[in-house]
Amino acid sequence: MKKSIGSLRANRERDMKIIVNLSRLMACSLLALSTHVMATQYTQNITGCSVTKLGTNKFQAKFTYVVTPVAGGSVTTRSNFYVEVPTTVGTNLIVHPQNSSTSTFSNVVANANLGYNISTRGLSFYGIPNANVIMFSSFISIDFTTDTAGAYPGLRARLTNENTGGASQTSVMYIAANGCQLSITNIPKPEDVDTPEPAFTMSSAVWQMNTLDVSNLPDISASGNGYAASISNIASNNLCINYVTAGVKNKAYALSVTNTSSMQGGRSLFTLQGTASQLFYNLQLASNDGVTANDFSFPTASAKYITLTQTASSTPNRSQMCWTPKINLFKNAATKEGMHTGSVNFVISPKA
Repeated sequence: MKKSIGSLRANRERDMKIIVNLSRLMACSLLALSTHVMATQYTQNITGCSVTKLGTNKFQAKFTYVVTPVAGGSVTTRSNFYVEVPTTVGTNLIVHPQNSSTSTFSNVVANANLGYNISTRGLSFYGIPNANVIMFSSFISIDFTTDTAGAYPGLRARLTNENTGGASQTSVMYIAANGCQLSITNIPKPEDVDTPEPAFTMSSAVWQMNTLDVSNLPDISASGNGYAASISNIASNNLCINYVTAGVKNKAYALSVTNTSSMQGGRSLFTLQGTASQLFYNLQLASNDGVTANDFSFPTASAKYITLTQTASSTPNRSQMCWTPKINLFKNAATKEGMHTGSVNFVISPKA
């Protein structure tokens, strides 16, 4: 007795979701050939740097600013430092020319001993004079934008160490996604910080199984892998996902099925529904790249994460991965001939 097994349709869902402490030695050669040292009043440092992407052209920098007085120095001298959004020019970073930056700063968090001014070019911080102003540390959080063409997703800090004689020494530190860096050679590339959204698309496929004889299907209680169904026009009905290549760099993703499975004869299986009849099945997806580590089996109790290929596709700046379905069928005592249909709902999830 022949039975037509119906359309198994794949739907899609998306779930994407320094400081150098310098003292300056100045020698005066007069009649007495005397010298004196101009002592540093305080030193500044930045620690615990991080940069997080908040949205399109918007980031958040976090760090701790530390000011330490030097013995003999004034404890009322005002300390200050300055942060700005640098610009990439080729492989170099430069500072925005005055008033040319469209980057903005907002949601500034700092302790009460630290004031700040926001300008069109950058953000300046200063210690508010009082008896112990320059002996403190402050956690600082800053939201900033990178709207200016070529703006780097990080901050450049300029720190000034004041000397008792009035001289000063300025140093630079980069507040970057990989920490506090003294040199631009150590900061990550802009594309590694400001990664685009993957913008996943998933193909729909119709998995029409060829007609088969019900008597050839194993019972759910039988041992073995089930009946390997033959799928019509399978080459044109692979499951494929397409995505922005740069958006999946350095990330792992899981392909999951949201369908509910049930225990049948000791196996976890999905269900195809007929008229007063059910068929049961499991699903394997064989990666078309031939890498078995990229294959999937469903139902499964846990998510499997893989690295998506970054090989260029026919669409600029996008890549694609495809899988060939394999369906194994089972019946129970109530299974009857006739059309049985169902759908499989897939979700792509990044690894946390």
